[in-house]
Amino acid sequence: MILWLPGRFPGLNDLLGAKSSQKGNWNAYADLKRRHYGQIKLLCQAKRVEPVGPGYFTFLFIESDRRRDPDNIAAGGIKLIFDSLVGADVMKGDSWAHVLGFVAYWQVGARPGCLVNFTPDGLVEKGAMLLKLEREIGKDAHKEDR
Repeated sequence: MILWLPGRFPGLNDLLGAKSSQKGNWNAYADLKRRHYGQIKLLCQAKRVEPVGPGYFTFLFIESDRRRDPDNIAAGGIKLIFDSLVGADVMKGDSWAHVLGFVAYWQVGARPGCLVNFTPDGLVEKGAMLLKLEREIGKDAHKEDR
């Protein structure tokens, strides 16, 4: 499975900030999760993504600039992506039994988003992910990493 998820993902700091903002029954974190879940579910349906078994996930986050720290980008993005893939019935769960390993890479580019690659065999190197990104969304998808 390979899936391009367009748009800037909230970082861990965004998720923690949203988790602490509640007014009555409204929870900013739940709202944030619901929006991303809906988008990812529609993309999975449109691409006819089949359910996956236990395996390895490689993430390539494309950011428009270098303002956010890589650990912040990856932690928030991976959390939302895994929860959304489980909610969309692409994964049975995001526990140790289902996620055998994952790695995240990041790159500055003109089109923010995340390329997700799943394989039962192992993790993918960054160079291979950049080639997959070009095939998925075009050659102008990313700038040279400085």
